[in-house]
Amino acid sequence: MDQRVRGEHAHYMIRVRRVMDVDWATWFDGFTVTHDSAETTVLCGEVVDRAAFYGLMSRARDLGLTIVAVERQED
Repeated sequence: MDQRVRGEHAHYMIRVRRVMDVDWATWFDGFTVTHDSAETTVLCGEVVDRAAFYGLMSRARDLGLTIVAVERQED
């Protein structure tokens, strides 16, 4: 059974409604930045703990991004 605490060292996919340049990857802790439509950017990467997760959400908020979806990717 997986004893990992939910939110610890997990991979996330964050979809936002805005086209962002791939250079934003460094600002989002090295997440990969891709586009799945003309208006949507997908950020994917590993989050080491809950504080890091909420830090990413704060950055998205500070940029005025509309978060469309957040998905925790199972290993």
